[in-house]
Amino acid sequence: MNPTLRPRIVALHEWYCTNVMQVRLTPEVERLWLEWLNAGYCGPDLRDVIRYIRKQIALGKRNEGALKLTNLIQRSEAGFIGFDQDLGLARARANLSVDKKLTPVPDAPVGQKPGVRSQEAGGRGQETATPPQRAGDDALRKLREAAE
Repeated sequence: MNPTLRPRIVALHEWYCTNVMQVRLTPEVERLWLEWLNAGYCGPDLRDVIRYIRKQIALGKRNEGALKLTNLIQRSEAGFIGFDQDLGLARARANLSVDKKLTPVPDAPVGQKPGVRSQEAGGRGQETATPPQRAGDDALRKLREAAE
């Protein structure tokens, strides 16, 4: 093991034990931390995922077992896919803002820019939503509802 990783593993493990639950630092647990670190994850990633999972537990969408160390950082044949997905959701949730402006939809009909005012909309110059924009609006609405 790289000698610079041992202090990081001990520090991460102590943080986990202080903030989540006590677990002995066995050679198997050290190996889990080592593989997790070698996969490119870091302490702030762990904090964000734990915060996200705790919120999901409070909402009744996850159970407490999701915080077990082996459930958080267990490597499977596909890598750390569970942790990676939770990290993605945690980051998406942190970046989800109702007021945030969305970039234009890239697949607007040829010759029409997304959100272009159309005279066909009752002649009032209202903005028309292309089908992908409506789908995006529906997806955002569902995310907002899930967050509540």
